Amino acid sequence: MFGRALWTTARDPDGSRSAGTVWVVNVTERRGIVAAAIAVTIGLIIVVIGVLIDGGGDSIDVAGLPEQATIPSPTDPQAPDQPGPPAPTQPPQGSQPPGDSVPPVEPSAPSTTLPPRLPLRPGEGVEVIAARSKTQPDAVPAEVTSALLRELGFQVSPPADLELVADQAYRSLAAGDTDIWIAGRYPLDEDMLKQDYEDSTIGDLVAPLGELAVEASKVGLAIDRATVDELGITTLQGLLADPVAVERYDRDGNGRPDVMVCQGDPRCDEFIDLLDEDDLLDGIDLVDQPSTNWGDAVIEEFRAGQPVLFVHSEPHWLASILLTGGDIVWLSLGTSSPASAEIDSGECSDDPCRLGAQVNDLRSVVNVCFVDENPAAEALVEAVTFDPLDLAVFDAEVRSGRDPFGVSAVWLEQHRAVVDPWLAAARLAAVQTEPEPCDGEGGAANPA
Repeated sequence: MFGRALWTTARDPDGSRSAGTVWVVNVTERRGIVAAAIAVTIGLIIVVIGVLIDGGGDSIDVAGLPEQATIPSPTDPQAPDQPGPPAPTQPPQGSQPPGDSVPPVEPSAPSTTLPPRLPLRPGEGVEVIAARSKTQPDAVPAEVTSALLRELGFQVSPPADLELVADQAYRSLAAGDTDIWIAGRYPLDEDMLKQDYEDSTIGDLVAPLGELAVEASKVGLAIDRATVDELGITTLQGLLADPVAVERYDRDGNGRPDVMVCQGDPRCDEFIDLLDEDDLLDGIDLVDQPSTNWGDAVIEEFRAGQPVLFVHSEPHWLASILLTGGDIVWLSLGTSSPASAEIDSGECSDDPCRLGAQVNDLRSVVNVCFVDENPAAEALVEAVTFDPLDLAVFDAEVRSGRDPFGVSAVWLEQHRAVVDPWLAAARLAAVQTEPEPCDGEGGAANPA
């Protein structure tokens, strides 16, 4: 009304009221009416959304909702006070050739499907017994997996409280005393699944799940890339046949190259046994280094400009400093050893690369009954994965004195864009996958 009073005082020079002035007055009033209508409409939309969506609680009982929620169509005669859509515009008479007809334009149907509401904590009230291997690089991935399960509501025991070697872990999982063990080596651990357990096999009750780190577990000989490139060394046999190469790695002058060994590491010990079985120890000297500082000895020599030749295992913190494929490469053993097809040619002295030892994936291992009863846990464990270099960095941080739990907390905070989709997949699985109740044998998941 203020606008109308203001503009009605305007007159033309001849003293008469201008028709244009009256038009402005009408537009002002209409704008006010439209603004009021929009405000009322927005209010009604908010009310409708509030009715359709129950916002209370962290967890939604999705099973109690209909598969599809529908909104009444604007053209539904049973919907009260709903204006119908505007009538289809017909072309002016005579605008089409005789005999042609124009079909009426049907309004597009509104979307009637509401997005599903996912439970934030589908594992609420479920206890999980977690364990980890005694291999230090597995410590942080175990903590990360456990922390994410807790975000889904599961009550997870600290994996640091239960460190198990492989044989212990598989039997504990089969007995139902453990729900998840991080991490198994596959295909190395496949024989574990074939072992007898009571009236069945361990593989009937236990299974690997997900790919925690693909092709991450390796052990073999490693050599500095500079010597490989300069002398054209491709295999251990080729090195032993080259007097210049032998001299470079002969520290004591006895005419045999020295190979540093990580003493006390089971993986290194197994590799040495393999070399011995294949008569590949002839012509080399093994220089034992305690497993706690053999990496330091390698780095010290490398930084001093010395060529290095050593038994190397991954995942290991050393790989976060001397990059495989950059500073060092795997040294192929030669034709007497089976090919390790998984090794990229850029990371090895030869193609195909023959490490001698099997390359393994790191995988979580679970009690089958536990994941059958908890689809959210199964989906999460399947989704969690790391780059092998991540494991080397984790190992370096733990070696420097940091607690694995603290390292995992920092990593999770810095990688929400990575882990949030893992959690979303787990919550979706809780809605879409029907849990399979266990028969009581081998199950470890119990309500708190």
